[in-house]
Amino acid sequence: MPQVALFGAVGAIGQSIARTLRSQGQPYRVVGRSQSSLLKAYGADPLAEPVTWDPDQPASVEAAAAGIDTLIYLVGVDYWRFELHPQLMRQTLDGAIAAGVRRILLIGTVYPYGMARSNPVAEQHPRQPNSFKGRMRKAQEDLLWKAHADGKIQATVLRLPDFYGPGVDKSLLHGAFQAAVQGGTANLVGPWTGPMSLSSFPTWGRWSAA
Repeated sequence: MPQVALFGAVGAIGQSIARTLRSQGQPYRVVGRSQSSLLKAYGADPLAEPVTWDPDQPASVEAAAAGIDTLIYLVGVDYWRFELHPQLMRQTLDGAIAAGVRRILLIGTVYPYGMARSNPVAEQHPRQPNSFKGRMRKAQEDLLWKAHADGKIQATVLRLPDFYGPGVDKSLLHGAFQAAVQGGTANLVGPWTGPMSLSSFPTWGRWSAA
């Protein structure tokens, strides 16, 4: 039986983590709303256990988390629906705790930090978001840390900066790679005069599955 579940598994990050688990010969559960999307992404992998869920139904969330030791949370929302992040985290936490999940890993972002007050930005940087997206991401994290502090579940947040890699077309660097392949000129948001953190999807997969 799988001990690891990827909630929101069909995206590029989920598939990157799955590749690492597959390379280790480790069975894993993939959870999503659409059975057809899960089967398209994972149907050929005998190590993957596709499970559908409805986050608005507590019994569905608990069933999707049943028997799992570690839940990796990758649930995304449309950019214009960021208000859903805290709600979805609360629903997932309630179901995971009810199912006896021991650990949860949130694949997070740097949005909650707001404007950088130091370079580089470290984990000790104040979380003072300056945007609606950042406030929703912070609220999501706060729910997670509260459950952790209350001893209900062990929580970890993996904060990831901008990204690049196979299957990624919404990256700051995507246009640069396209221009390089086509021999053209890239349009990039700057300035690029200081150090900047970028990470690759294969690296994310290895970190998350460690």
